[in-house]
Parts: sequence; C-alpha cells; structure tokens
Amino acid sequence: MSSGERIHADVLRLVRTKPFQPFTMTMENGDVIVVEQSENIAFDPVSPAGAFYLFWEARRIAGTFRAVTNVAVVDCGEQSN
Repeated sequence: MSSGERIHADVLRLVRTKPFQPFTMTMENGDVIVVEQSENIAFDPVSPAGAFYLFWEARRIAGTFRAVTNVAVVDCGEQSN
C-alpha cells in the first residue's frame, strides 16, 4: 500500500467515525488543514490515492493524498474559537 493509499484509508476511517471528530491533514509544504465536518471533504472515486476536495475557512482546496504527510484527530483543547 502506498503512502497516499494509507493516508486515504486513514481519512476515510476518520470521516466515517461516529460521532465525527474534527481532524487535521498536514500537507508536505507544512500547511495544516482542519476538517471540521465530514461534509466538508469529498474524494475522487477513481483512485485510492487520488484527489480530495475540501471546503475550509471559506476556501476551496483541491489536493492529492500523496501530498498529505500526517492525519490526526483534533484534541478538543486545540480547537480555536
């Protein structure tokens, strides 16, 4: 399994977790994106390590799972108000 496929599987697991918990995706350029709701992320159905599309802080972000270096659940104490 490639790194992109592993990250994709991790993200799918987190999106499907009930109740949903926000999580972060750290990109290879150092950006950290917060997925606040499961409805904010969509996946390219063609490739397991393919593209994702995300709405975050009034922005639309497109990327590939190969560019994600880490995925982690957000600790409630880490969320900003």
